[in-house]
Amino acid sequence: TLRVTDRKSLAAGRAGYGLLVEAQSVSVAATLYKLYYKIESVLDTATLAPVRSASYSNEGGRIRTKSISFGANNSADVEVRTSDTSRSKITLPPRTLDILSAIYVIRALAVKPGESLMMPIVDGDTVSRLRLTFGGREMITTGMGKLPGWKVTPVMLDDKGRPTTGRRLTFWLSDDAARRPLRFEAALPVGAVTLT
Repeated sequence: TLRVTDRKSLAAGRAGYGLLVEAQSVSVAATLYKLYYKIESVLDTATLAPVRSASYSNEGGRIRTKSISFGANNSADVEVRTSDTSRSKITLPPRTLDILSAIYVIRALAVKPGESLMMPIVDGDTVSRLRLTFGGREMITTGMGKLPGWKVTPVMLDDKGRPTTGRRLTFWLSDDAARRPLRFEAALPVGAVTLT
């Protein structure tokens, strides 16, 4: 589930959109492999710059939390908690987004099939470059029936331009003004997960 939860008041008279995504395994899949993700972000309404982000994941019993507070001068305070807790202050490239904010910003872009673009993404204390390749229009099976969608293939790259993971990810946005996310497909260490 992806949703805009509310409009928040920020410092200096600014406002932010509260964003929330939750994903979990259901039905038979939940008995075989428990999967739960929750990410909350605040995105500045005027600039579409992230203000803060927090995530919780439980992937087969492996629990991890992350929080990012975006500061002035392209900096961020990061806390990552697994069995240990680490805190750091990192420097970010200009216009860096967290992963949830990126989904909403991508929906606002005017792109054409065949185009590619790069954007910096921070996930915990790791900054990567996200290369997005926009494919053609396809009919996608969703819980709302078959709908036309635009295929988007994201790949995270390290500072040398190499993919940071071998896990494949593809998603489709609706072929209308709303650009709703219709479907996500992602590889796991064993098998794959599909979100519709």
